[in-house]
Amino acid sequence: CTFTRCIAEQNGGGIYIDSFDQGNLVRISGYLSFELCQCQGHGGGLYAHNDGSVISLTGYCIFKDCSAENSGGGIYLNCRQEENNIEITGDLILDNCSSISSGGGIQIDLYDNTNATIELNKLILIDCKSFNGGGIEIDFASNTVLTLSGQASFTRCESTEYGGGIGFNIQRETEIRITGSMDFVDCIGRYGSGISIWAPSKIIFAVSSQCTFRNCTSSNGGGMDCSSINNGGGIFAFCYDEGMIQFIGELNFNNCSATYFGGGGYFSTYNKGHIVTNNITCNDCKASSGGGIFINSQDENSIIELSGITTFVDCIGQSGGGLYIQIQQSGQVIISYRCTLTECISEYDGGEGACEFFNCISQYNGGAVYADVQNGEGGAILCDSIMNSQITIKGGCIFYKCKSNQEWNGGGGICCTAIQDSLIIISECEFNQCESVESGGGIAAYVGNQYYYADIDTSQIIIKGGCKFIKCTTQKQGGGITSLI
Repeated sequence: CTFTRCIAEQNGGGIYIDSFDQGNLVRISGYLSFELCQCQGHGGGLYAHNDGSVISLTGYCIFKDCSAENSGGGIYLNCRQEENNIEITGDLILDNCSSISSGGGIQIDLYDNTNATIELNKLILIDCKSFNGGGIEIDFASNTVLTLSGQASFTRCESTEYGGGIGFNIQRETEIRITGSMDFVDCIGRYGSGISIWAPSKIIFAVSSQCTFRNCTSSNGGGMDCSSINNGGGIFAFCYDEGMIQFIGELNFNNCSATYFGGGGYFSTYNKGHIVTNNITCNDCKASSGGGIFINSQDENSIIELSGITTFVDCIGQSGGGLYIQIQQSGQVIISYRCTLTECISEYDGGEGACEFFNCISQYNGGAVYADVQNGEGGAILCDSIMNSQITIKGGCIFYKCKSNQEWNGGGGICCTAIQDSLIIISECEFNQCESVESGGGIAAYVGNQYYYADIDTSQIIIKGGCKFIKCTTQKQGGGITSLI
């Protein structure tokens, strides 16, 4: 069937499906083409309302230049009540589809107490645009479960606000499982040009497949914003109120950028939020803060855990060329496996990583950091521990040929400051051929601050546990370590 220049004043420019009874089967087979179809409501090409039935598209299906004034430029899917299955076993292509509100290519709405399974074979979205969810927007009510499988690719999809590729708008108590691979190329969005996840309540969000982000740009979260255009070039992820976001599969960010925070990804937790990642790779990513990844963890029992192998190569930022960590009010960041940073550059602070901690405890452990050829104040890592905070860097951290070019503070490998009754512990680390222009070829350690005045400041920096300094040099004081108290 072919639908060309079909128009609806309300919903479903080409096809409108309303399936109310549970157990219904709606099957559309063969070749389907929608071109220049439009509507004033939802679903420029196809509108499907599903109440506990099965909707199946078994053939080749293409939507080209379709549009909706509300949501779902190509397709609008509305699922209510209990079990809903949407099966797309053929190729599904959406090319240059758009909507004003959300879901330039596809809009999916899941209502209360809905269990929806969307099975895809091969989904391709090209040049789709909307305010939120340039490619796909998925909106969740409460007590909903979504399983999304199959292969999906997003090319040059764009949103004005959240999710250039996919936007997830989650209300409360939702479970989302993505089992298929996703590829995002040249996508644009203000918050997460590839993926934006907005999770203001208790959720389970599990991605068990590989996600790849190439040349994605944003203000926040160049590839992914797991919370935020400014933040999260690839991903923007924001998780709070006991929510949990878990990435079981790999996240790959290539040449992603953000204007402000997180060239590859922006991860933020608040009020007992929990984000867990597996393997992450950031290549040639750029941002003002956190060229590769920006992490913000705040409030008690909020946790962001990098549990797999995390790799940063040729990432650039003004602060934190590879990784920028910001922790407030007892938030936690755990790097529990290997973190490798190679030839990352920071114009100001922390060639590899810049860290700020307020009232918190954080650990780099288990062979946490390997830094190779860095520049900036704290050639590899710059960390400040402030207001009763504790930072522990331990367990096989290796800093190789790291360099600080700053004319103040220095610290070829690490530049650290502890003030206002705070503690920094550095143990079992190796500094090999690190150098500094100012002082502290390996470590520059500063206790106290001229801007903080107190009768007694109990801050400490402890360097212990067999730290090794090999051929470290400086042009001024302290080839291995310089300390100012």
